[in-house]
Amino acid sequence: MKNNKKVETKPVGKIRKVFNFMNPLSGVTKSARGQFQEISDVTGEVVNRLNPIGAYERAKQNSRVESFNEAYTRLNLSEEDLVRSFKFSLFMSRLALILFFSCLFLAFYFISNGNFSTGFPIISICFVHIAIQHRYAFRAYQIKKRKLGNHKEFLQDSHEWLQ
Repeated sequence: MKNNKKVETKPVGKIRKVFNFMNPLSGVTKSARGQFQEISDVTGEVVNRLNPIGAYERAKQNSRVESFNEAYTRLNLSEEDLVRSFKFSLFMSRLALILFFSCLFLAFYFISNGNFSTGFPIISICFVHIAIQHRYAFRAYQIKKRKLGNHKEFLQDSHEWLQ
């Protein structure tokens, strides 16, 4: 004996079939879906590459670890080049710090006078200056200590940031 059970279809499936039948572009959509699947795969890969956390992990895996002396010999630097680079980094760090405090003063001046539309953008410029100051101070610190990439130690050694 055969089971004569009816297979129940969901009403949503029936409605979708009706709309697909009424849609003149449904055949084009079906054929294009396969062709554009490759593009969406590439797009997903690009999004994964642009992910900051994934980029950090890839950079960490592909990074080359070298000491200060190895970099010194690889770049063919002289002691005079290091002294010049140290002085330049220290100068830029101090200049960026002066600009940071100047912009911060200017921003608070505008905000205290009620000109918020000028004060708040100037605060964003302050953040740029403090980031530049940090970068150059870290460079000068690395040259002074003759160590590469020890940022945690740099943050703990705050008394040597501007020396």
